[in-house]
Amino acid sequence: MSHPLSQTRQCLNCGYHLIGLSAIGICPECGHGYTKPINLQNALPSVPEVAVMLGLPLAITFSGAALLHLFEVAGLLGAIMLTLGSGATAIITPLALSSISTQWIAAGGKRGWWNALGHIGLWARILAILDLLITASFLIAFFTGIVMFFYFALLR
Repeated sequence: MSHPLSQTRQCLNCGYHLIGLSAIGICPECGHGYTKPINLQNALPSVPEVAVMLGLPLAITFSGAALLHLFEVAGLLGAIMLTLGSGATAIITPLALSSISTQWIAAGGKRGWWNALGHIGLWARILAILDLLITASFLIAFFTGIVMFFYFALLR
């Protein structure tokens, strides 16, 4: 037999006060069954615990979104340069670099399928070279976007 209820509690069906009755049982007024209440305050994590659990994933997500925005700016500025007559490389270079870098971020960089193929001898070498090239294009796209942004900002 369970311990009697020490706190005020009512039957969910008829509203009868269940104080003094066992924690699990049947309401003497209407015959509706009741169970021990769940203490949700202890079942749910606190706000600081949730912030700690979600802090790093959210920071990575938002920083990735910010970087993707910079790469889109690089492509847009390249298109503006092409419109102004600066040559085809003005649009091809930033767009190619930013799209490769965007794919690198979206694929999770060195995680996932990169690790699956990375343990094979020849594939490991090929992936190391690709990783180097993609990382370099990532950095070049980032700096290209910044340089083009300031270039057009100074032209105004």
